[in-house]
Amino acid sequence: MTTSRALRRASAATAAAALGLAGAAFAVQPAAAATFTVTSLDDSGVNTLRWAIDQANASEGPDTITFGVTGEIILASEVAVVDPVTIVGPGVDALTITRDAAFDMLVVNSLAEGNFAVSNLSFVGEDAEGDSGRAINASVVNGTVEVISVGFSGLSSSEGGGAVNIDNALEVTVTDVVATDNHSGDTGGAFQFGSIEGDVTLSSSYFSGNTTVDYGGAVRFAEVEGAVAVTDSVFEDNSAEFEGGGIQFENVLGPVVVDGSSFVGNSARNGGGLYFYDIETDPAAGEVVTVSNSTFTANTAHSGAGLGFNVWVENLSGQAVVVDSSTFFGNQAAPEEEDDDPRGLSIAASLYSPVTATVVNSTFDETSELAQGPAAIVLGGSVEGALLEVFHSTVIGPPSILLLAEVDGEEVRVGAVNVSHTILQSTTDDQALDVGFIVEEGEGGGEGLEADAAHAPVPEIADAAPAANGPLLSDGYTLEWSVVSTGVDDTFVAQGAGNQLETDPQLAPLADNGGATLTRLPADTSPAVNTGDPAVEGAPAVDQRGAARVVETIDVGAVELPAPAPSLAATGGTVDWTLLLGAAGVLLLGAAGLVIARTRKA
Repeated sequence: MTTSRALRRASAATAAAALGLAGAAFAVQPAAAATFTVTSLDDSGVNTLRWAIDQANASEGPDTITFGVTGEIILASEVAVVDPVTIVGPGVDALTITRDAAFDMLVVNSLAEGNFAVSNLSFVGEDAEGDSGRAINASVVNGTVEVISVGFSGLSSSEGGGAVNIDNALEVTVTDVVATDNHSGDTGGAFQFGSIEGDVTLSSSYFSGNTTVDYGGAVRFAEVEGAVAVTDSVFEDNSAEFEGGGIQFENVLGPVVVDGSSFVGNSARNGGGLYFYDIETDPAAGEVVTVSNSTFTANTAHSGAGLGFNVWVENLSGQAVVVDSSTFFGNQAAPEEEDDDPRGLSIAASLYSPVTATVVNSTFDETSELAQGPAAIVLGGSVEGALLEVFHSTVIGPPSILLLAEVDGEEVRVGAVNVSHTILQSTTDDQALDVGFIVEEGEGGGEGLEADAAHAPVPEIADAAPAANGPLLSDGYTLEWSVVSTGVDDTFVAQGAGNQLETDPQLAPLADNGGATLTRLPADTSPAVNTGDPAVEGAPAVDQRGAARVVETIDVGAVELPAPAPSLAATGGTVDWTLLLGAAGVLLLGAAGLVIARTRKA
């Protein structure tokens, strides 16, 4: 996108310069801001909202509209905003704006460079069917947009953004918003952000029951050049027919952060909770898509019930995606047709560029009876050089991780998976680490593939379903310092040191064990305790709960058990000497030769 900000600023600087006119010098004075107060709930007339906005449009400079009245304003037609203005309501429950026909209520178009802001009020539609009209359609802002403490309910549009569309803005901030039961016949059930030149921030908001026929059941970000941050928000029971039941991202160029948020009961074909389509961030510039401290539960999709993402950009390499300190449980991968195998109860990744996606300090507990479909985490649709890393995590599913190789004619497309310091538990008879094959339409149907440096000879391709036979992949998985409930197939898995196979990890049920997300705590006697690499390098500083990551020898899995309280060697009784005697007393006991035993597994 080519920006005109530099041209506008240059023009402003020229206009502000002293000009000679018949020997007289004129100094440019800034326009004075004005405040207009709404004291009438009528649609039109003096002191109404329409009157106040008309006054602000006619008053040069950024103005403010306040309210000395509460209740409901029913608009008979759209209200145009063409000059910077801040609308401050009396409270989200104190003032409601609605309309008596199908139209967008506030239309912000060709706004001069400046700010459009609205706060502390609600917009309500009669229903979310058809094209009843959005609350805000900010199509050409040329400045910043702020939406703070605003409610949106029962609104709809046949175009993008059922409640709010923000397009061609410099920066956008949305905070403390509640959006329920809105609908878009296009994309972005409640909110759509498109062609944003700068950053977009969405925080402390709640989206529920929003729907769209295409992408982004609640929210869609499309063509954002700056950074996007979604924090401390809840997306519940939203749906999209195609991608991103909660949120869909498409063509976002800057770094993306989704942090401290919950995705519950959302649905879509791809990415039931959250979907990243065509990630274009630049790893070489440190621009990464990060999902952290978030929860994905009871979401449904054919691919990536919790989270889905793909990278299609050619010649892109480096760290593209990080999933950190997050929990996935009770998600459902639903087949589109009877013979159509779904994939990825928690995460489905497609990496068509040689980039790296990393899962770290996260818990996957796909033990629900609804958890049908292959694996908690699936890497499918990838190229040589694409890499999925799963480190310091706990992964439970049918099986835990699945690597899918695509076979098209004589071409085999497959990435690799590295697993380290991770608990893998299969809930079925399948191996925890499994390999399947997708046969695509192509000449030869996958038969007669020749060996090359990356792939061993091929016996036979049976069908498109995951199979025990197929291309023999060299180092499809590398596995080290992990506890695995099943054995592994050495055809596909290159084992490093420290693995414990066919071993019960002895995990407690999913629970609040501290931190931002639920975890499964290993028992004191778990084989995951103190069995990681004694010389581990590059481990996270903390575990999923935010506790110290290395206590004695590092543990395997998402949770690091704390050191137990010291106990009396003779009796086995547990005593917290620091609480009883203070730090100085403990030092004196140590100097006196008293042995304080530790009971944590060595």
